[in-house]
Amino acid sequence: MKKIISLGLLDPFFSKLKAPNCDSHVDQEVRWSELQINNNFDLGQNLPIPNVCKNASNILKNISQITKKSSEEDLLSVIKNSHFIRDEKTITKLCSLPNLNKNRDYILKISKEIQNTDFSFLSDTPNEKVEAEKIKIYKEIIHKCK
Repeated sequence: MKKIISLGLLDPFFSKLKAPNCDSHVDQEVRWSELQINNNFDLGQNLPIPNVCKNASNILKNISQITKKSSEEDLLSVIKNSHFIRDEKTITKLCSLPNLNKNRDYILKISKEIQNTDFSFLSDTPNEKVEAEKIKIYKEIIHKCK
């Protein structure tokens, strides 16, 4: 990214690039996400970015909002939007970024609790009630982690 800046090649794809730092990790998903968080998630709208990088960036945008002071409603929204169950490995990798230092342990604690929760009983729950049951479980996890 520093090369792009030094060569004056910011337009049209990186015109909003302000902080070219993205060297905290070797993984391309994490590096792209770090570049995004360092630039307020304003980069690459017109670039063909791989879906795994877009997904990681979206997860980071969500989990970077988590603090111990977050409301239950905000945490529920982040948990649902970040797919803690499906994307646990991505969340763990993203937690290595310096931007999450302050809340890393809390985010990982929530992630671990979700991973350790048995959701299999929901298979017997009627479809229209599954989401409400998940929310109850997530609320218990939030209170347990506070």
